[in-house]
Amino acid sequence: MAVVQNGGVEVLFKVLRTGNKETISWAAWALGNLAAKCGGKCNFVPPDGLQALLTVLDHDHVEAQKWAARALGHVARSGPTLPPAIAKAGGAAALIRSLQRGEAEVQKWAAWALGLLLSEERDCPETVCPAAGPLRDALAQPDAEVQEHAAAALGLMAVSGPGRAALCSAELNVVAALVTLVGNASTAEAARVRAAAALATIARASPEHAAVVAAAGAVGPVVGLLLGSQQWGTCRVA
Repeated sequence: MAVVQNGGVEVLFKVLRTGNKETISWAAWALGNLAAKCGGKCNFVPPDGLQALLTVLDHDHVEAQKWAARALGHVARSGPTLPPAIAKAGGAAALIRSLQRGEAEVQKWAAWALGLLLSEERDCPETVCPAAGPLRDALAQPDAEVQEHAAAALGLMAVSGPGRAALCSAELNVVAALVTLVGNASTAEAARVRAAAALATIARASPEHAAVVAAAGAVGPVVGLLLGSQQWGTCRVA
């Protein structure tokens, strides 16, 4: 990729560290686009680059925060060594903070990026388990896209043993929150479909997990959604 080969990436990371709020936002946006185009086949992030992106997540400019969260999500799937590096650098914790305290645009991208990171680090309890509670809380946010991306992230968590254990914890009560979202007819259908897909992923794991989902009252809301949904079948959980 010409931008990578000609030193453009180093310039973008320098802007992240030294630019003003507008240039930082554009640099984070551009880095996310580069990572997306890599398609999992390249790692252009320098050793201190992840920390620069994580620092921007705490910037006081909303545009910078949201593009940094988006960039982290794309970076998480741009090379096999990057998800563990992001986790080691505190990326999951930083995205969780953004999910909990950011504005809706930031929360949306934080939930999306967190889902991608969790899907890559699915067997690491230290990364996966702390996200369950904040993602559960995001299901109750008024913004439909925040709900949708949080539900999708929970669905990706449900693929792994540590993730399912966290989601089925009676203390966290995540399954009940997913059921509530599915049954809320005033919620956007895309979010409800994602929540139903997460419940299906949990239930498929074992008879015991299916019993947890059924005990939470999922059957009626999910069937009701299936009967009226135009989107069911277009949504897949990794």
